Amino acid sequence: MIEKPPAHGFDCHAVSAAEKALSQKPDDPAINILVAEALVGERDFEAAEPYLKKL
Repeated sequence: MIEKPPAHGFDCHAVSAAEKALSQKPDDPAINILVAEALVGERDFEAAEPYLKKL
């Protein structure tokens, strides 16, 4: 499970873990949300957009 540290967003390990899970189940909406949330937590909104569009 990806954990969000208090008031600091997601770390790069969270993004990496979520992307690895997505590589195994690319159409899973829950995993797409996790990847998008992790990227938004890193303030990488442009990278998060394609994952959100899959929903």
